[in-house]
Amino acid sequence: HSITLEKAIQQLAKTTQQTINYNPDLLKAYRVNASPQGDLMDQLEQLLADTPLAYRQVGTLILIYLPEKTNFQLCGYVLDEQGNPLPYVNIFLRDAKIGAATDDRGFFELDCQTYKNDQLQISYLGYKTQKVPVQTMISENCPSFLLDADAAFGLSEVVITNYQHWWVNEQKDFN
Repeated sequence: HSITLEKAIQQLAKTTQQTINYNPDLLKAYRVNASPQGDLMDQLEQLLADTPLAYRQVGTLILIYLPEKTNFQLCGYVLDEQGNPLPYVNIFLRDAKIGAATDDRGFFELDCQTYKNDQLQISYLGYKTQKVPVQTMISENCPSFLLDADAAFGLSEVVITNYQHWWVNEQKDFN
């Protein structure tokens, strides 16, 4: 069962007896399913993983905040298990809500303004979706991503059907 992020943070503060400050309006939109494990910082990382939020420790106080967006130029190649380029793969930045598609060489490029902890989602029909933190892409110059076939998908062939309807407007002269 999922709970609000605010409730999860309140529970964490109570169990660790740590003061955690945040703006409740920032946490309202997020729900979490996980029961975080590890020390306080590990648990915060797990709870904030799917959000644009960050935290900072100042003395004995922990602050949860929304960091400023940064300009990024992201690029990369998407390949199948054999190293062949995959054209038209969907590339989507979760928090920036922008996307792109790979070209016929499997290459993509995104100029965006987003958070450092945003995630790039790479998806393609018949392959497992990959989530890549933007932070890891900053350190690499146009990395390659290998997509694994999704065995659960189980398609041996796909049939695409296109129906096209033509309407003809005719004026008849009954004189």
